[in-house]
Amino acid sequence: MQRIRFSTLLQWMTILGIQTLSLAATTTNTTNTTTTIGTQKPSVSATSTRLPVVTTTVNNFREKCYEYVGCFNNSAPFNNDEKTLPLAPEKIGVEFRLFTRKNEEYEKLTYKGNDVSVKNSHFNSSRRTRVIIHGFQNNVNEQWMADIKDSLLLIEDSNVIIVGWGPGANGGYDSAVANLRVVAAELSLLLIRLVKEAGLKLKDVHLIGHSLGAHTSGDTGRRLGGQIGRITGMDPAGPDFLNYNKAVLLDKTDAMFVDNIHTNGKTLLEGGAGISTPTAHVDFFVNGGRTQPGCKDGLSGFFSGGVAGVACSHGRSHQLFLESIRSECPFTAYPCANQSEFSLGKCLDCEPGGCSEMGFYADQHKARGSRFINTRAKAPFCGFHYAVTIHAGHGDDTKGTIYVTLRGSWGNTDAMMVTESEEKLKSGEDYVGVVVSPNEVGNVQSITVKYNKYKGWLFGLGSGNTVFAVDAVDVLSGESGKQYTFCLPTRQLTHSQSATLPVSPSGEC
Repeated sequence: MQRIRFSTLLQWMTILGIQTLSLAATTTNTTNTTTTIGTQKPSVSATSTRLPVVTTTVNNFREKCYEYVGCFNNSAPFNNDEKTLPLAPEKIGVEFRLFTRKNEEYEKLTYKGNDVSVKNSHFNSSRRTRVIIHGFQNNVNEQWMADIKDSLLLIEDSNVIIVGWGPGANGGYDSAVANLRVVAAELSLLLIRLVKEAGLKLKDVHLIGHSLGAHTSGDTGRRLGGQIGRITGMDPAGPDFLNYNKAVLLDKTDAMFVDNIHTNGKTLLEGGAGISTPTAHVDFFVNGGRTQPGCKDGLSGFFSGGVAGVACSHGRSHQLFLESIRSECPFTAYPCANQSEFSLGKCLDCEPGGCSEMGFYADQHKARGSRFINTRAKAPFCGFHYAVTIHAGHGDDTKGTIYVTLRGSWGNTDAMMVTESEEKLKSGEDYVGVVVSPNEVGNVQSITVKYNKYKGWLFGLGSGNTVFAVDAVDVLSGESGKQYTFCLPTRQLTHSQSATLPVSPSGEC
């Protein structure tokens, strides 16, 4: 039986002012013994070498303390990683690389001792500060982080800090989950130093984390009392976080505004790596938030694309965020009860609650709660939503695929699949598909509909019929809210033959 619980995350300590804990690396083990523990750890100055008074009444309690970052134990709620304790900071290898428009090469920042890296850097507190944090099996040199950094600096004069913790993220998963607590502690100390020495305002900070990096962002926000301006979670990691206390995962109390992009929220056994629970001020569910078009996850993804194939849907979240920074397409996301309702075209309306914009510009919208959006299978991923309804007439059932092309006052779309591939099509049923076009066509003036029958097995066994009865096609634009009706004079579609239909002036057939 495969183990699906992976690690323990996030024991956070309250950080007051610029104070830090300066502790010798220590491990305390207590097995089936009882000692006394205070409910609060005393403050210790940065120059102190005295260990804080730490006692406990919990059996099997273990704790490690490190210089500057403090102590980490394995008691609840921080037992979600199989009670693993984090490695020493020097083994986790956290790096803080600062990029601005004024320095072509990155500048390393540190929070330790009397270091002058902050004072000697190009950090400017009058700018926004964006912090990018990777997750499991990644490192500071990931191309996607460099791409996000470059795009941010193209559109704004900001401080961009890339956080790398490759040595701590590339061991076992449980260990990585435990290690992120140290990463969050170190990032918190850096931000505090920037506040004290450079005039940083926490409300101007935006943490952008992928996978375990999302929960690292959450822990950082908690340590700083939820005063961070914004946190974006790009498919926050699911294993070791599902069904656990919110203290160990990214949630809306961690910053003034938290937005999550869900792309791979299936269980581990299903090939998922993300979390499906809405925990933010706004949670964006992309194509349902479980699997992304064009991706093969799990074992099929491994055999077709190796490790990258397994992580395709999980990694799509940072691809989407990257595209959203400079895209002219708005990544409109709609309020809806669930993906099933959205797939039926019932939610292409911004009421109630309002639409939002997934990605970089999400904080410019007032919408709160879950929002749903479909994308294309490849870049550019953003598109415009159209709900297409095929009204089947009375005739024989068949098996096949129906495509539609929209032609409008602003342009045309490519042929888009409305039904599932080789779907069983029944007489008298309605078939609805929410399709995504890379361009908005304006007022829809005509459509082209095409039916391809299922070819069948050997020698055409079980193939679909040559014709399928269709009375009409309705098209609803998600952007304009306009609905269009198209009538088939022949009341049927013929295999591999395209039928071009003008819009019905009356809206009826």
